[in-house]
Amino acid sequence: DNAGSAPFEAARPEIEALRDELANAGNTKLTHVPEAGGAPDLAEWRAIMAPHVDAGDTWLSAPWAVTEFYVYRRIAALLRYFQNGFDPFSKAKRAGLESAVGSL
Repeated sequence: DNAGSAPFEAARPEIEALRDELANAGNTKLTHVPEAGGAPDLAEWRAIMAPHVDAGDTWLSAPWAVTEFYVYRRIAALLRYFQNGFDPFSKAKRAGLESAVGSL
């Protein structure tokens, strides 16, 4: 749970807006990754998303793999991952790795 962490609380309005987009996924058109999150991959993401943004694709009409990766990239942007290194999934990643160590 990341509630209460400074990066999460700073991004709360943007996270809630993303949640609203996903709640209305069939009617919400995809947009480009926000520049505010800054990142070395911004140009790549603009190229990836351009066909879908230009076509007016929604979260449900675009290919699943595109939207799957896109939602995680949007979360990274909202939390300013490339500026502060905050990874909201670090606890889950660590738990998954620790649970797999015995089987490696």
